[in-house]
Amino acid sequence: MADELIELDDFDDDEPSDEEERIALSISIDAIELRCKAGNIAFERGVDEDGDPYATLTLGDKIDSRSVRVYNSEIAKRILDITFENYKFVYGYEGICDYSSGFVEIALRSSFLAPSMAFRKLSKALGEENGPIIIAPPTADTSKPTIRIGTASKEFRALSRFLGGSIITFTLTSVKSQKMDDLVQEIRTYSDNIMLQIDSVIGSTFLLQRSRKVGGKRRIDKSLAQHGLSYPVSRYNDVAASLYWYAKSARDMPLLRFLAFYQTVEYYFPRYSTIEARKRVSYIIKSPTFRPFNDDDIDKIVASVRSSRGGGLGDERSQLRAVIGECLSPDDVRLYIESSPEIKDHFTGKSRNHRYHKVPVENKSADLRNDIADRIYDIRCKIVHTKSGVDGDGLQMLVPFSEEADYLAYDIEMMEFVAKAVLVASSGNLA
Repeated sequence: MADELIELDDFDDDEPSDEEERIALSISIDAIELRCKAGNIAFERGVDEDGDPYATLTLGDKIDSRSVRVYNSEIAKRILDITFENYKFVYGYEGICDYSSGFVEIALRSSFLAPSMAFRKLSKALGEENGPIIIAPPTADTSKPTIRIGTASKEFRALSRFLGGSIITFTLTSVKSQKMDDLVQEIRTYSDNIMLQIDSVIGSTFLLQRSRKVGGKRRIDKSLAQHGLSYPVSRYNDVAASLYWYAKSARDMPLLRFLAFYQTVEYYFPRYSTIEARKRVSYIIKSPTFRPFNDDDIDKIVASVRSSRGGGLGDERSQLRAVIGECLSPDDVRLYIESSPEIKDHFTGKSRNHRYHKVPVENKSADLRNDIADRIYDIRCKIVHTKSGVDGDGLQMLVPFSEEADYLAYDIEMMEFVAKAVLVASSGNLA
């Protein structure tokens, strides 16, 4: 998640209200700029449309850099009160770390209750009276970090995206990791253990707050907005529509979201694979070389209509191809992929190396529907084949909260685009 703009908006008065505030903010911005130059930290300053100064400093590295915007004196004071030069962001999480001191802090969300309520419930159960919960390593073992669950530190409040309300965080002190991959693994090692214990104590638990994922902009139909909503004339299948809305509701579970959109399409496998099978059989029997009493020719027909376990005809990959081929046009798919440089780079493999099917967008005459179907099917297999080790193609399985899962943002949007198109194309008339 590169260069994400973070705004700390937990103040009653965000904007400078008078000349005194502007002067104080300008002085603070000058001080921040000096420290950024000394620490080789990217810094920009400007003036907004009201003539008020602001500044943006970017912390982190190429893997995960995020920008903090300073637009009032209170935010500037928070920044100046900490050694912000030492901090980086924890990749994939709403968290900060300082390798020099071995400090790492990540925001928590709750699996059931609001984080603050879950914390109060846990504190009461442990007799901590709402104070921070400290879990120290055995006295003799100084190589292990100390764990803290409680309200956020001033460092976290100054640098991290404000999450609203009372922020509860998971903190490790004296960690040994000096590389981001090792640090994330160390965090997960301790947090997984503690969260399972908490679940046993209060019947719900905390989860490490993931950072916002990279993805495209939400697509808006401006023409529909201009003309207003029309009276319903189509009826959507109840099962397929339920799967679609289930996927839309799974905002914090990207792999589940992908699978639910996939199941929306999968629902129509029997219908469209039958249409495709008719075409294949028709092509075979109309061939001038077809002989009805030749076993080899009969075998071709049998192979082309072999039933799958889902009730459709053909294997699952061919059924997916059949649905996409019937419900989307070549132009639909190409226009979607070429709708932004980021999406195009993602599907052509230019954004980073990955193991999924690359879509040959540069070939202007290519029908990309089968390429998209193959890519979708490959991802689906990596999600559902959750066996230890590797799958049948020698690829590691795709698991939640992994870097590879985070990378799927554009693929999930593509899956949503396909599911919506299939749902609409398969609808009937509303009687």
